Amino acid sequence: MFKKKLMILLAVCMIPLLFSFCSSHNGSGGNNSEQLSSAGDSATKEDSNNKTYIVGETGPAGGIVFYVNANEQADGWKYLEAAPSDQSNGQVWSNITNLAVGAGSGSGIGTGITNTAIILAQAGHTASAAKLCSELVINGYNGWFLPSREELKQMYMELKAKGLGALLGNQYWSSTSSFSDIAWAIQFNKCESCSLDNNGVGMYWPKDTPSAVRCVRSF
Repeated sequence: MFKKKLMILLAVCMIPLLFSFCSSHNGSGGNNSEQLSSAGDSATKEDSNNKTYIVGETGPAGGIVFYVNANEQADGWKYLEAAPSDQSNGQVWSNITNLAVGAGSGSGIGTGITNTAIILAQAGHTASAAKLCSELVINGYNGWFLPSREELKQMYMELKAKGLGALLGNQYWSSTSSFSDIAWAIQFNKCESCSLDNNGVGMYWPKDTPSAVRCVRSF
């Protein structure tokens, strides 16, 4: 009789322990499910970031892709995306109009981002087309810069000439400086020769000439 009562007592005491163990075990399983779900979400985001784009397609920031880089591994970026609209239709190249930007102002594709940094670093700089781009944020994306002459030329050929990009301005600034008081701009309404690799791609303009600005980003 005593043994029977002892067995009942032990059984009653074990119930809370079993309940606690089961609850803890089930909760841990739930957390694993959440972790797996989070990992799946991360994978999905990563896959979307690795999307392949073509020229003329909407880019991640909502602009338009206008260049695909064949030298992606060396350069660290694959695409150039133009902002979806102009940032200005009357911005001077820089408030500094009588001082060369120094060595390093390039004209080729891939040099616009460095050109922009050089312009911003000039002593006395307060306003410029490059600054408009450096401060730009579109749909959460920053890292915009003023395109170099050749990047701007690509924008004309792949967007403006094909009726894409809403490039409504007349003359657009590039980030390529020529001399202390002039820089390269391209007149998009007179750019029939933009496909030629010569001085027909644009014109030298005084840096205090109000012109249109269309920023770009690489990714």
